[in-house]
Amino acid sequence: MASLKHFGTIKGEIIRLISFDNIRQWGEIRDSLGLTNESLKPIIREMKKERILEENGSNFKVEYELWLQYKAFYGEEWAENKLKELKAERQEEERYWQRVNQLKKEKMGNFWARKNKKSFDKWFANS
Repeated sequence: MASLKHFGTIKGEIIRLISFDNIRQWGEIRDSLGLTNESLKPIIREMKKERILEENGSNFKVEYELWLQYKAFYGEEWAENKLKELKAERQEEERYWQRVNQLKKEKMGNFWARKNKKSFDKWFANS
């Protein structure tokens, strides 16, 4: 597995607490890390800004794919399998949109070719 985002940092520790130790409330996180409210606030704010953490009522929740990555890293085989499924789905979706875009380009190319041919034929007929 590629390196985990924020692994080995205070943010990574918060992600680990939520993902693996199931510690999700402000006070529990603060106490587990030995921080004060004032020192925890900017870290949580940054994590929310990065969209890797969100508040869900009185609990915190880690972004789904990152949560799965931490679960897999700490030995949850089901999470590793789910990550593989997500990767395959993402690749399938990417292939689909590449094909859609290719078809759009071909259709537009054919449109402009027909339009230019008509213009050329009209010009040639009048000369």
